[in-house]
Amino acid sequence: MAYRSVYAEHYQRAEASGDEYDRSLANRFELAIFELERRQLQDLFRRYMASDPRTRYLDFACGTGRILAVFRDRIRSKVGVDTSAGQLEIARRKVPDATLVHGNLVTDPGLLGDRQFDLITSFRLLLNLEPENRVPILRALRERLSPGGYLIVDNHMNRYSVLGVAAWFAHRVLGVPRKPHVPPGRRGIISTMTEREMREALAAAGLTVEEVRRLFVLPGHGSVLLLPARWLVAAEAFLARVPGMNRISKNQIYVCRTASRVPA
Repeated sequence: MAYRSVYAEHYQRAEASGDEYDRSLANRFELAIFELERRQLQDLFRRYMASDPRTRYLDFACGTGRILAVFRDRIRSKVGVDTSAGQLEIARRKVPDATLVHGNLVTDPGLLGDRQFDLITSFRLLLNLEPENRVPILRALRERLSPGGYLIVDNHMNRYSVLGVAAWFAHRVLGVPRKPHVPPGRRGIISTMTEREMREALAAAGLTVEEVRRLFVLPGHGSVLLLPARWLVAAEAFLARVPGMNRISKNQIYVCRTASRVPA
């Protein structure tokens, strides 16, 4: 069956501009989440890449360059790929020395030639994709990993978090449609995914999980935070280390490598 993604098509449309996307994430709750993500990514870079500036880095579905910019002054060779030309224009302003490529790596495997990467990141993508498209994307990324390279991906709405349970209830019980499958005139709700579903998709793509970092136990939305932003980031850093508590965190970051035996 030919690959097709409603989510990818949504971000290819002209109205899905980079400015619009950045504005949707410029609230207190999302900024606090990104601050923790940024710290975790920098820590993972130190741990797994030894902060080596020669690391060959790819950010897949880079959007407006939020994650790509985390490594702006840390990695020399940076490549971003996205299907949205509008979002790539914003990324070009944030990370002017990065190589930005417009296209789809699944439908066009030759998009990057024969290049391989020591570090690949892909954030806020797998959860939003249709479930049947997750493994093809992960396989395409696995093929781009250099020997010993690392893939870091996220699930930004764990079903067993407070917000994940609320989103699941809104969809399954109240009938609120999931984004981006939203009829005109209706509001949509984000999808949810369990850790088991993520691990199964990674295993099916021939990847093993080295580590999982869990972020954000306390709920929030938009400008509504349970604590002032500075206190919230400190509280979440503590809760991430509490056994059991971090299982109900909203965000999960997976550090992966190629499995010794790759599924056919």
